[in-house]
Amino acid sequence: LARFDSIMTAFLTGTSLPAVETPREPDKPAELPFWARRDGLAPAPNRPGYTLAGDAYKGNPGAPVVVVEFSDFQCESCVRHALEVQPRIDSTFVDTGQVLWVSKHLPLKKHPYAALAAVAAECAGDQGRYFEMRQRIFATTATWAQPDAETKLLALASELKLDPVAFERCFNGRPALERVMQDMADAQGIVQRTPSFVILTDGTTGSIAARGAAGFTRPAP
Repeated sequence: LARFDSIMTAFLTGTSLPAVETPREPDKPAELPFWARRDGLAPAPNRPGYTLAGDAYKGNPGAPVVVVEFSDFQCESCVRHALEVQPRIDSTFVDTGQVLWVSKHLPLKKHPYAALAAVAAECAGDQGRYFEMRQRIFATTATWAQPDAETKLLALASELKLDPVAFERCFNGRPALERVMQDMADAQGIVQRTPSFVILTDGTTGSIAARGAAGFTRPAP
């Protein structure tokens, strides 16, 4: 509109026409992060139930739609989603092979025990029980989200009959915590609240649409 206005002004005033602007080459679309690309979403050959990017998943790895969930174990909306909504999504879309569901962590600063719970879920994942532990943690948030959260999360692992020595070694070690911290870094610039859902319909060239609990969050390239 500004260009058109400058040309019309030149005609009306008898002045020289403004110089022709050289069209700018369109910017190339930003590359999707590894965890959102098809190569990163591929199953890890040596770690069943995890993608090559290191995220727990369920459903068909070849599904046409991928949903990556960022959640916080102390987030009330996350609890409601996990207990009331997710089972219906699983039975309708995930279990039927239409959607690949990927889980990532985003423990918020205002929730002091959420990171510990995320570590516990990752340690259960090392024993092939990530989603079982995740669901149990969400179902008992009011119980374990206390100053003695570590003890209560260890008790949840015992209820699932996980190897107690391996679980405690993982829980007190660095690798699981580093995976949680990597998820937090992956969320930067894409999601800010929980739960948020990154929806991918083309993991090779598509763009990211992130939908939060209260509407769309800031979209990423």
